[in-house]
Amino acid sequence: MNKTFGKEKILIVILLLVVLLFISIFRKRYTIYPSFYYWKTTFSINKDQNDLLRQLHVKKLYIRFFDIDLPSGSGTPDILGEISFPDTTNSGYEVVPVVFITNRTMLNIPGEQIEHLSQIIHGRIAAIAQHQKFNYSEIQLDCDWSDNSRDNFFKLVSFIKESAHKENKIISATIRLHQIKYYSKTGIPPVDKGMLMFYNMGEISPDTSAFSIYNSTDADKYVKYISKYPLKIDAALPIFSNLIQIRYGKAIGLLSVAISDEIKTDSHFRKIRNNYFAADSSFYFRGSYFIKDDLIKIEECNPQLTLKGAKQLDLHLHSAERTIALFDLNENNLRRYRYEDFKKIFDSF
Repeated sequence: MNKTFGKEKILIVILLLVVLLFISIFRKRYTIYPSFYYWKTTFSINKDQNDLLRQLHVKKLYIRFFDIDLPSGSGTPDILGEISFPDTTNSGYEVVPVVFITNRTMLNIPGEQIEHLSQIIHGRIAAIAQHQKFNYSEIQLDCDWSDNSRDNFFKLVSFIKESAHKENKIISATIRLHQIKYYSKTGIPPVDKGMLMFYNMGEISPDTSAFSIYNSTDADKYVKYISKYPLKIDAALPIFSNLIQIRYGKAIGLLSVAISDEIKTDSHFRKIRNNYFAADSSFYFRGSYFIKDDLIKIEECNPQLTLKGAKQLDLHLHSAERTIALFDLNENNLRRYRYEDFKKIFDSF
């Protein structure tokens, strides 16, 4: 009996070892690179932000260098909102220059100007990086292209990619969820990899129950298509806020999030319910016009919501190495999160 029992114990141990070996061989292993976007027009990171980034082992920042816009009827595209660096020393982070290109630029630009625009973008990025002593290996283009602007945008991407590859740099583009699901129609940009913007997936609505930045119900309509997308994908998650201006029961636009704290305390506005404020009179406030009883709906991401999105997204990403970026590095956003919150979000991948 003792010998038989001993053999059974040995067999159980061997079986357990085989199972553990099987799991260790076949389980997925991922390498995660935590990152943040920086979207202000002046680059400045304070000590607390630096300490947070170091604690989280963040080595890469996606920094918006400038915007490109071409209103209908204008002659040539303009560079707008170029970032400034009061401190001319290197930030110490790997920098990915990001250029935001309006969809109307790609709709309105004459075909013969596209190559010239690519030279302007590539040259301006290089000039800023050289002045700041940034060594960069990637350029990212951010454009929510449409069916009618796709061909022009893809041509622009191809020209910039050709120039970048000569310098051993890669090109990435931001990808929206609808472009993931309907890629056979929307097309796949000719880039080296994509950055899935896992936010702004709901309707901008005055409804109290609607949340336009992230909600799992809307995300569920798209996430199963992520693993089928034929392009290497990184991902960005939201930690930001939306300020929605509402008039006569309809959302009429988004306001700068920089004024959210002011709205909460300014005497021209009164709080009517959680995250809703009303204008007491008609007036201009920080460049926006309000009429009496206009509503401001403040949508704020929080740690629980971002973590929920991270867990939902993790089930569908297929790249063994992926950058997970949070949008964006802003003191107003960071105020709602602690180091432990960010660590949980990154660790969930």
